[in-house]
Amino acid sequence: MKKLYERERDSLLELIEQNNDWQSGKRGYNAKVIQSGSQIEVQLYETWPTGRAAKGKAERISRPAQQRLNEKYRQQKLVRLVNENFTESDTWLTLTYSPENMPADRKRAKRCVYNYLRSVQRKFKDVKVKAVYTTRMSAKRCHHHLCINISDRDRLEEMWCSSSERAKKRKNPGYRIKKYGRTQARRMQADDYDFTGMALYIAKHGKHQTFGKLRPPKEKRTKNLKGRRLTRAFVKKLAEDKAAAKMEFLKLFPNCQFNDVDVRQTPYTRGYYIYARLKIIDDSGGGKKQC
Repeated sequence: MKKLYERERDSLLELIEQNNDWQSGKRGYNAKVIQSGSQIEVQLYETWPTGRAAKGKAERISRPAQQRLNEKYRQQKLVRLVNENFTESDTWLTLTYSPENMPADRKRAKRCVYNYLRSVQRKFKDVKVKAVYTTRMSAKRCHHHLCINISDRDRLEEMWCSSSERAKKRKNPGYRIKKYGRTQARRMQADDYDFTGMALYIAKHGKHQTFGKLRPPKEKRTKNLKGRRLTRAFVKKLAEDKAAAKMEFLKLFPNCQFNDVDVRQTPYTRGYYIYARLKIIDDSGGGKKQC
């Protein structure tokens, strides 16, 4: 199975190949830098004059290619949203149902987890609760996966019950709450790509939902990358020598760890598409502000 960013690259190249009748003219390079949490993504891509002749070409994009592109955008948006809004102090939470508490349909399951999050917000009044979650439902099973910015994992597990059960607990602190089902809460743990794996796990179960006000990732488009002109010679150097690419990206983004770089070229142009990923490892001296 291809990784998310390999699918992104292939989708973009396919669209370029299907729209290859651009006008002749001087070409150049643009850069797009995206920061989500400590993750830095850098895209370098060729640009060219399009003019009137290129307009309306989007309608010629094949339906499978558009579907792949839409799916790529959905997963990419979720990955960036999770990396931007959650830290290792937060919780990865799985909520299940016992047979007697099984929701009748997906709509009721979503309502149940939404009501649960509202209860969490009422309980943790001093925190603006935010969560990203998904619901997986089959004929016999239903469960939810959540990223949530609450660190009290015992309380999160205990609250997975009806409001009447919580009322009994308030009246009698010794009462043992009957939960909807089993729960598992653990601290979120980042790797070189932060929480990308968790986000993709949520994404594979279908459309995700959010709770609370989540920050969007920072995004910047520019013709000069950190003051460095994107000449064809410079981009060619990055594309043909990955060791040089690593060195140049680390110069451009100090206090970062270089994760990987991917380079592609279509048969329709001599230009390159370069995609690099880095991670901020030292935020002293304002290093966190990379985008």
